[in-house]
Amino acid sequence: MKPRPKVYITYHIPQKGIDTLLKACNVAIWDGNQAVPRGELVSMVKGVDAIWCTAEDKIDRELLESAGPNLKVVGTISEDLGHIDTEECHRLGIKIATPPKVSMETVVDLTIAILLQATSSDSPTKLIPEVTDANQNHMVFPGKTLGIVGFGNVGHAVAKRLSYMGVNRIMYNDISEVPAAGEICAEYCSFEKLLEESDILCLSCKPTTQSWNLFNKDAFKRMKNSAILIDASRGHTINYADLYEALRKGDIYAAGLDVREEGQISFKAPLQGLNNCHFFPYQEVNHTWDNRSRNSGVLAQGILAMLTNNS
Repeated sequence: MKPRPKVYITYHIPQKGIDTLLKACNVAIWDGNQAVPRGELVSMVKGVDAIWCTAEDKIDRELLESAGPNLKVVGTISEDLGHIDTEECHRLGIKIATPPKVSMETVVDLTIAILLQATSSDSPTKLIPEVTDANQNHMVFPGKTLGIVGFGNVGHAVAKRLSYMGVNRIMYNDISEVPAAGEICAEYCSFEKLLEESDILCLSCKPTTQSWNLFNKDAFKRMKNSAILIDASRGHTINYADLYEALRKGDIYAAGLDVREEGQISFKAPLQGLNNCHFFPYQEVNHTWDNRSRNSGVLAQGILAMLTNNS
């Protein structure tokens, strides 16, 4: 009889995920309240067929070599795969299982929500004037200029939504001009012009070497001190130490950041101490117990399917 695959899980997951795996696998789970110590992790993965980890677990060549030739799948709750050496996994034929993605509509909804929250930050100067005409209650951002960095599906949807909320000018910067931008009269411009003229700046670009730390102290100095920065790009575009200083000194008005896993932003703790920095509420939207339970079941099924296909 063929031995059951071994799965090592590095954190507490909902019972649904465990039960799904136990149907066909032997499962071991780290029972500590903190992340698995590196030495312990390297030791515990020896001989396993699958690892289920978090963004705090560094899955690099050393760990993959320690696991040995039986390792077929690395599953992670993180949509950001920066903690996994994907090239080494590919070289070794190890598959990567990821959680269900947050829908685009959810990202757009949260982008608008965090923008509205950011406009209510206590400050001597209000970016958004009060709307007193009862017939114009939808005009939340009258006369404002919206700048988009990365005019993909999310950027386009955010721009379209805000065009119904009073924004009268939409600008964007991308690798090249985007034909779909013409549908909402969005104008292509240089990155420098976008910084200098935007009242609201939304980041929705994909991670590339060009976009890494694109928003640093030099960029913040170019922005209006009344500008709001909204990051829906998963964190790679911003130098957080520079953002902290820009918010603290009033170089920009406020910021809203997309953080889906604890520990994803190294500078998160000091930023949380600022009343003009806000975080996307994924804990409430996608990390309710029902959603966590459902997602753990889906990820467990994905790991099982990959193990089965490799057997």
